[in-house]
Amino acid sequence: MKNSPLYRKRAYPTKNSRTVLFYLCPFGTKFWAVRINIKKLQRAGYNVVVYDTTNDVFYGADPSILIDIIDAIAKDIKDEIKTFQNDGINDFGFFSTSLGSFIAYNCVSRIPQLRWGVFNTGGNIADALFRIKKSRQSHEKKGVTLRQVTEAWHHLQYPNFQNLHGHSYIFFSSRADRIAPFEGINEFVTIMQQAGAHTELIETRAFGHVSAAVRGFQQSNRLLRRVRATTKS
Repeated sequence: MKNSPLYRKRAYPTKNSRTVLFYLCPFGTKFWAVRINIKKLQRAGYNVVVYDTTNDVFYGADPSILIDIIDAIAKDIKDEIKTFQNDGINDFGFFSTSLGSFIAYNCVSRIPQLRWGVFNTGGNIADALFRIKKSRQSHEKKGVTLRQVTEAWHHLQYPNFQNLHGHSYIFFSSRADRIAPFEGINEFVTIMQQAGAHTELIETRAFGHVSAAVRGFQQSNRLLRRVRATTKS
């Protein structure tokens, strides 16, 4: 399978599984680094399709890269769903972390089949980008300001959700997260609720962004069981 220069994809099929989980990695994390978690999810009965992204999304100081990544991954997920549906599989969800959560958030607005999923940490992507030292420095070096990035990503921050009735999503975060603060997630929860989705915001104890993400990885099976139990058929 040929990979895009923007992202890489790996499929982990599970024998006799009728459920597909799209797994979107956090920034800077490649698919092989989360293989232990993926194996755990396979044992829980999921077909897993994993996506990781180029580091240029934050270090390239070009806001169009994230736009292109979301467009490309959303299109690929649509194609994957069509293939699975041809095989009689119709249960699709996701587990996403950090940058992956923001990508998943925009995929939900474009792909109605993603009826359940977990956002493992997340929040305002432009603010997060400028809270990461190396990323902030790369943008400042090229004269790209937070305001410019915020304007370029406004349509991603506030996507147009259609009817999400019957859909269910969990947001998992920590108040100690300084990259993607817990408080900032409320805006995302509200937007999805207004579109009709069942949403739940779960707080975890952690020491920071990475720690919160790791706790989400550790609890991925439990979180996925919980969100699927509240998804209406």
